[in-house]
Amino acid sequence: MLEWVVEDDIARIRFHHPPANVIDTALMVRFQELIRQLQADQDRIGFVVLESALPGKFSAGVSVPEHAPDRAPEMIRTFHETLWQWVHVPQVTVAAVDGYALGGAAEVLLLTDFVIASDRSQLGFPEIRLAFFPPVALAFLPDWVGYHRAASMILRGVSVPAEAWHRWGLVERVVPAEGLSQAVADLIEELRHLSRAALRLTRRLLKRRSIEAGWAHVRALEQAFIEDLLRLADVAEGVQAFQEKRPPRWTHR
Repeated sequence: MLEWVVEDDIARIRFHHPPANVIDTALMVRFQELIRQLQADQDRIGFVVLESALPGKFSAGVSVPEHAPDRAPEMIRTFHETLWQWVHVPQVTVAAVDGYALGGAAEVLLLTDFVIASDRSQLGFPEIRLAFFPPVALAFLPDWVGYHRAASMILRGVSVPAEAWHRWGLVERVVPAEGLSQAVADLIEELRHLSRAALRLTRRLLKRRSIEAGWAHVRALEQAFIEDLLRLADVAEGVQAFQEKRPPRWTHR
């Protein structure tokens, strides 16, 4: 589900949840366990790499069945708690993305220090196609990439190439798939020449300004997700249509 490998001062967390690395509640709980391990081992581990064990598949995002109205409140609260903990790991975080990173997986990337992606990667927020919205993307993307670009990404629900995310400042580098591991290694080697203590302090202050200050908005959107969105008849239809592999039949209410 999530593999954990420590090599020297690098912890690698690998999605290994075939066929599409779907993020379900069990995976979130395991992720939180690994984050606690990172907290405990911060003197030994300086860098965390988030990657996939499945070539060409980073993650299809959060489990659609767990978006069903009776399960969604627990799912969204657990997911946001996991993201909050991910923001606060003491190490520099790097994501190595090869293939698609969708929905909640793309939100994880928004909260990762460095994202390096292969040139065959596609990233996006398809939630609206099932009558949902992505709270973390809603909270931060308009300020980070501008309202109209955020609106296009979220309201159309389309995936875009990693190169576009690079132009918008959301991805550090785009490289051929065969060069992804080396690009991650090069970045970490560059950072190794810096004071780890200074890096920890500086990124904590950076996240305080860029993410923590806006997290109350994430919580408000979480509440809107539970109290407003889940009341829509179209939400249940979106989940059912996905499971039945058919186009949704919207009632628009």
